[in-house]
Amino acid sequence: TFRGTRMSSDPSAPLGPDELLHEALSHLREALAQAEAARAIAEISAEAERERCEEAKAEADRLRREAAEARHEAERMREQCREAHRAAQIAQLLTDRQTEALRKLASENASLLSLLSGLPSLRSA
Repeated sequence: TFRGTRMSSDPSAPLGPDELLHEALSHLREALAQAEAARAIAEISAEAERERCEEAKAEADRLRREAAEARHEAERMREQCREAHRAAQIAQLLTDRQTEALRKLASENASLLSLLSGLPSLRSA
């Protein structure tokens, strides 16, 4: 701390009004310089925090977009699975009908062969 020059040569003598004023101004300048430095540091910190928050917000936005895209893709895939399941059910129904029709046809063919084998003209031929 700057004490200034004493008007008196006696170090134990009280400071005069000019000396007190000079010392108070010196303290004010130091306090002002410290406050200015603290303000500059606070501005730098605030700017860094703003940038960090903006980056975090951008990352959160990106993740929200990716999540929405993933939900959309999952819904599209569920719909494809439902369609594939319906197609498999229809295919099974058609296969079952075809199998039943072939079984009936084979049964009718067997009956016809049995009838035909009993006819006299076929026996002699």
